[in-house]
Amino acid sequence: MKLKLILILLPIAFALFSFSKENGQKSNQVIVGISADIETLNPLYAFSVEECNVVELQYLSLLQSNWDKEIGEISYSPMLAKTWKWNRTENSILVEIRDDVLWSDGVKCSVDDIIFSFDIYSDPKIKSRFGGYFENFYSDKNQHINISKTFEKISDTKLIIKFRDNSRPQLIDIDFPILPKHFFEQFNKEDIPNLQPEKYVTNGAFILDRWDRGGAIILSKNVNSFLVNKKTIKRIIFKVIPTYQNRIQQLITGDIDLMELIMPNDIDRISKLNSINVVPVSGREFDYIGWNNISPVDYNENNRIKPNKFFSSSKVREALTFALDRELIVEKNLKGFGQIANGPISPMFKLFKTDLLNKHEHNLELAKKILKEEGWEDSNGDGTIDKNGVEFSFKMYIPTKDVRRTYAASIFQNNLKSIGIDVITSGAERNIFSNNLINKKYDSWMTGWGIPIPINLKISWFSNLENTQLNYSSYQNEEVDSLLNKVERVTDNNEKIELYKKIEMIINSEQPYSFLYWVDNITAYNNRIKNISITPIGTVHNCWNWTIGNL
Repeated sequence: MKLKLILILLPIAFALFSFSKENGQKSNQVIVGISADIETLNPLYAFSVEECNVVELQYLSLLQSNWDKEIGEISYSPMLAKTWKWNRTENSILVEIRDDVLWSDGVKCSVDDIIFSFDIYSDPKIKSRFGGYFENFYSDKNQHINISKTFEKISDTKLIIKFRDNSRPQLIDIDFPILPKHFFEQFNKEDIPNLQPEKYVTNGAFILDRWDRGGAIILSKNVNSFLVNKKTIKRIIFKVIPTYQNRIQQLITGDIDLMELIMPNDIDRISKLNSINVVPVSGREFDYIGWNNISPVDYNENNRIKPNKFFSSSKVREALTFALDRELIVEKNLKGFGQIANGPISPMFKLFKTDLLNKHEHNLELAKKILKEEGWEDSNGDGTIDKNGVEFSFKMYIPTKDVRRTYAASIFQNNLKSIGIDVITSGAERNIFSNNLINKKYDSWMTGWGIPIPINLKISWFSNLENTQLNYSSYQNEEVDSLLNKVERVTDNNEKIELYKKIEMIINSEQPYSFLYWVDNITAYNNRIKNISITPIGTVHNCWNWTIGNL
């Protein structure tokens, strides 16, 4: 058994040694430190940030997304699509793709691949990560796209994509990684989720060299790609380093070149190194405490929607937010690498923000006053407020090993105790935690939310709980639903901006979450990497533009 284990570990150890040995000023590669291995390289099911990063580098999309920091929006430029032209009268778009793109097995990429990709992404039997994203297309009740009604093939490089009457499609509607039809159609649909990466056929700027499970994902430059040139980095390596302190140490020693999610406490010592650049990216993620607006027991056991005994009142939820000393966490724990959050629209979406939101600044006396008006008082003198015989005592769940949120929870626990609310914090493994959020099993929890780009509030705030699984708090508001539906129909951007402002003001006033703070994603990288641009879209986004200094 020992010999067998050694033989298994030797290739991984050799691979790690080989790419670490090459790392240095003359090495034409970049090593990115990540905290955990990925689960899949299948483009249909890649979901985590790391998985999406690796897939993005191997599969071309029709369009190249870019971040316009001046206005806080995505702009698009050509990628696989060479040109596109809207026909607003017919509600369609004519797309012409490049004729010089080959799949890794030598087959030319064509519009057949585009049609196939949208078909398989929207197929409910496949259950891809993009299921439910095709509302603007002609489709059946399960949003499986009607191919004959949606696509008109003109040639191998030209096609027309048609959208539903009265829909308002945008370029984001066609911004998906394109898949090779000739490869995937040879498998039964039930076998597609279990495909191994060695069999994949790709066409991106990088191709898979090898995946050493638990060790590293190694991608090599695709010399046949139009995206790369002679100076483009030869390889990008995602090295698995589970311990945060080990990642920091390897960044300092040069064993890795880049890592995200730097803790604020480490900024000073890293910034002193001449070889390291530190870049904070604001507005991509906020922390919050969720208050389930409905009863978890009735929803899960009786399939009924009944008000939550603690959190169904928006006034009570507002009182809870007033009780939280969010400013203390931003100052002491985030060290200023964050800002108070007052609603779900990120400050990076500059055009969509409003200054009219209630900031709910820390105010214990106001919190007590509101709770008393709502009937919550300490009737028996035990220190915990109660109403109709129910004491205000609940569990708040936090993912295990979540250092930042565990620290914040201890502060907030004391805040709420000072107004007579008893909170018990409880850890949950991440997979269990996520499943329980989707299934509405918690009364309260603390976690973070990464906002989609471009802005999309419907996926997490629409009232239909069956179709809006990300509405973890079970928030339901008919006016918000009406405004969200209207957003999808308007074409005037100024009108859309005003609609989003109204939506955020309603959510801010009703506090289905206690919005805590926007947390900067602090990225550090070795300054030998040139032409790197870290934006809210992603850290390794467009990394085919990266070069190594002096090479």
